[in-house]
Amino acid sequence: MQSQRSPYKRLLSICAFCLVLSGASWAEDHAKPDNGYNCVLMGHSFFVPMARQLEEHAKRAGFENHQQVVSGAGGGKGSPGELWKNLDRTINSREAIRSGSVNLVGLTAASIGSELADYKRWVDFALEHNPKTSFFIMAPSSRYQDKSFEEFEGAWKNTHARLHSGIDDLRKAYPETTFFCIPQGQIKVELWRLFDEGKLPEVTELKSRDNPSIFRDNTGHGGQVVIKTGTLLWLASIYQADLDEYDWDPQTKTDLKALAQKIAKDDPYTKH
Repeated sequence: MQSQRSPYKRLLSICAFCLVLSGASWAEDHAKPDNGYNCVLMGHSFFVPMARQLEEHAKRAGFENHQQVVSGAGGGKGSPGELWKNLDRTINSREAIRSGSVNLVGLTAASIGSELADYKRWVDFALEHNPKTSFFIMAPSSRYQDKSFEEFEGAWKNTHARLHSGIDDLRKAYPETTFFCIPQGQIKVELWRLFDEGKLPEVTELKSRDNPSIFRDNTGHGGQVVIKTGTLLWLASIYQADLDEYDWDPQTKTDLKALAQKIAKDDPYTKH
């Protein structure tokens, strides 16, 4: 004789099935950036200014569900390895990742704490809580330190190549996971080139804390024109946004949208 399941047990089975479906749906939703990523962004002072501006621009560009948590520290202390050790600086980022809702983690590079193992700690941690998480690494410029243009560009090319190599290593280690690059350092190179050619009217000095400039100090922190272009580059790299269609006026004579778009398109590692 076939036993009959009680209404209570049938209800439990239905609820369990619904939980499985809702879990699958949740994972799918958090794997899609169509309406905005839920981001954790961690880096140093060459990274944080753009990270802080990103939310406003992402939502303006139509990615209204964009959310973010930003953690930062100056210099090498903002590297992946040093931030991993610094629980106080990253407590909000860790809590966000543990929630399972984060689907994009952004990191940067520095002179220390930027070995493959340093990135893998964050990757493993994020994937443990959401296997659909994607990752980017921002490739910063070198420090200015009164370098000539040729020295500065050469240092940038070395940094850029190392970051590409690191992304290759991460892609091999995690073949099912997305990794891409934001070539931030290229901005300062191209703006400096325009400045030397007399084609950057927004800037009156190469380095100045008080006047419009590319570098605010000898370390190489960027002026407003660098931050504006950098934020546009983040938008083009993270969301593959068409900046020609982006309704925002940077209020500059120089076409910063076109510059950021070209930098993003010229680097194959921005694609994802």
